Amino acid sequence: DAVNEDDDVKDEVYKLMRSGEDRKMECVEWNGTLTEEEKNKLRCLQMGSFNITTQFFKIGYWELEGEVLFDMVHPTLSYLLQAYKPSLSSDLIETNTMLFSDVLNKDYDDYQNNKREIDAILRRIYRSHNNTLFISEKSSCRNMLI
Repeated sequence: DAVNEDDDVKDEVYKLMRSGEDRKMECVEWNGTLTEEEKNKLRCLQMGSFNITTQFFKIGYWELEGEVLFDMVHPTLSYLLQAYKPSLSSDLIETNTMLFSDVLNKDYDDYQNNKREIDAILRRIYRSHNNTLFISEKSSCRNMLI
């Protein structure tokens, strides 16, 4: 079975990456606007693409002393939670690991290298959506961590 199908694992990941958020809460409908430049900055959060319904699934956030702090799930953890299945053949695991690690590491590095600018955009979105990035559009949402 995939790790991301285990409710206990999901609960622990939320405690780690979105400690103030109930993972079973309703999503918040998108009500913002972004410039093309802002969308381009946020593309590294979603493997080079932009879609508001999936854009923030790798982003954790915490409130600390009135500020919100953001971070991206580390690529290794993201791979283990999203793609790894112990039952896969070793060849398939190796191929998946190489593919996912290349793409996910690039996203992670791009985020870390542009963290200040990206976090400023995320902060504005977060504050204007009831302090969450669990955002839907037309009731479609996949912005949960796992």
